[in-house]
This record gives sequence, C-alpha cells and structure tokens, in this order.
Amino acid sequence: MSYDFYKVLHLFSVIGFFAVAGQSLLMDSDKRPKSIKITVGIFTFVILVAGMGLLARIGHTHGSPFPTWAILKIVLWFALA
Repeated sequence: MSYDFYKVLHLFSVIGFFAVAGQSLLMDSDKRPKSIKITVGIFTFVILVAGMGLLARIGHTHGSPFPTWAILKIVLWFALA
C-alpha cells in the first residue's frame, strides 16, 4: 500500500480516537457503553498499524532500531490509550 494511504488512515484514526475518547470523557465511568471502549481500542490499534506502515514507507527496515521520535510517539499513544 502507498504512503498516502497509510497517512490518510493514520490521520483518520487519530481524529476518530480523539472524537470517541472525548465523548467517553463526558460520560460517567460507570455508564460508558462497552461499544465506546471497543471503538477506542480499535482506533488505537489502527493508529499503531498505520504508523508502522508509515515507518516502513519512509525506509525503516525490519530489525533496525526505531528512531527516537517514533519511540516517543509509541510511548505517548500507549499512555493516552
């Protein structure tokens, strides 16, 4: 798949993640539907997959260490998720 496809998928997923997570924050923690929790998890997974696809498209090869900025983004997304 192309770089542009991964880029659009990544950005769409980030926007969707923040939309659903923001909606989730407005609800009581006891009353959050399971579907919102599942949707946040799916968006988080797609963000990770699309981000790894973008890394592959910019020339990162399997087995080489991640760039520092990529490690920071992964840590940030795990903290937010």
